[in-house]
Amino acid sequence: MNAEAARSVPARSLPVQVSLLLAAAWGTVAALKVGALDQLAAVLDAAMLFPPWLASPLAVALVAWEAAVALGLLIPIVRRAALWATAMTLLAYLGFAVWRAVAGIDAPCQCFGPLLRSTPGASAAVCLVLLVPTILGLRARCSASHQGEGNA
Repeated sequence: MNAEAARSVPARSLPVQVSLLLAAAWGTVAALKVGALDQLAAVLDAAMLFPPWLASPLAVALVAWEAAVALGLLIPIVRRAALWATAMTLLAYLGFAVWRAVAGIDAPCQCFGPLLRSTPGASAAVCLVLLVPTILGLRARCSASHQGEGNA
C-alpha cells in the first residue's frame, strides 16, 4: 500500500465511525426524551421564546428531528446532510444553552430526558464536545469527496 492510499483509508472510515457515534448519541437522546416530553415542554415553556401552546408540539418536533438525524447518520447516501444537520442542531442547542445562562433560566436542560438534567453550562459543554467529532466527520467527508472518493 503506497503512502497516498494509506492516508485515504482514514478519510473514508472516519465519517462512518463518527456517524455511528453520533447516531448512537442522537438515538439515545431521542429515546430518553420520548418518555419525558412533558418535562421537555416545561423547559421550552420556561424559556418564554414561544407561546405556551407551542411548547408541547415543539417538544415532539425536537424529538422527531433528533430521531431523524440519528437515522440519517446511518444511511450512507444522506450521511453528509445528516452531519450538517448535526452541526447546525448542536450550534442551535449551544446558542440556547448560552442564552439560558445569560437570561438566568433556571429550568434544567432535558438534554438526555429524565436521565440527566443539566445546567446551561453543562449543556453548552456537551454541545461543544459533540461538535468536535461532527466537524472532524464533515472535514473527512469533504476531503474524501474532493479527492473523488464519493459518498464513502
